[in-house]
Amino acid sequence: MLCVCAAVMVAELPADLSVTVATRQAALMVQDTQFAAAVQLLNELQLGFGIRTGSHPVAGLRTAAGVGVGHLGASRMQAGYRYRGLVTRSLWIAGGWAFENGLGFMAQGRANLAAYELTSVIFSYAEVELGPSLTSPIGRHARLEWSVPFVYQFRRDVDLAMGVGVRGAFVLEFSPPRP
Repeated sequence: MLCVCAAVMVAELPADLSVTVATRQAALMVQDTQFAAAVQLLNELQLGFGIRTGSHPVAGLRTAAGVGVGHLGASRMQAGYRYRGLVTRSLWIAGGWAFENGLGFMAQGRANLAAYELTSVIFSYAEVELGPSLTSPIGRHARLEWSVPFVYQFRRDVDLAMGVGVRGAFVLEFSPPRP
């Protein structure tokens, strides 16, 4: 019943439903109090579903949610120590706004379930991304979205994990019939 009500509400709004396939890469600086800072490289693949309001092909408010799988590579050996790599699975939720020229802002929150490489140690942590975005249409029902977000991870295994990344997404929209 709730799904039917939500579908009717979406059909009445001037909103487009979408499927998103995205990838993100980031360079994170990680540091634990007793060791020197190091760089870890992050790669992730994401799949999600979303809604975009507005009648312009690029502009409007966007929301989306989905899942992702990723890898955070081990750091280089420094002074006899390195930060271990992680394999991650995540649930994410995102929101953003784009103007008619394609420029905008995006924010993404993520709950990660991570495991250290070659171990059975599993833990979870939260993550947030904020940054400018650029949207460009490809045809009538597709678009590319790019962003350069600041990334901050709320991890307990290190004292600091933050950096800058690049996120690219292919979005395919499905428009409900409009009067």
